[in-house]
Amino acid sequence: MLLAVLLQWDMTWWLTTICVGGFLGGFVTLVARMKHDDDDDDGFDDPGRGAVV
Repeated sequence: MLLAVLLQWDMTWWLTTICVGGFLGGFVTLVARMKHDDDDDDGFDDPGRGAVV
């Protein structure tokens, strides 16, 4: 959508539908692939979790 605006393309219904659908699909994929951890205290010895303060 940014490319279409920068190049001053006509925003037709199909281009808008593809852009909005792509954004929503990417967001749903991101949320679906998130790690589901309910135990915050478990796994502090795991070095793969990043910085632990």
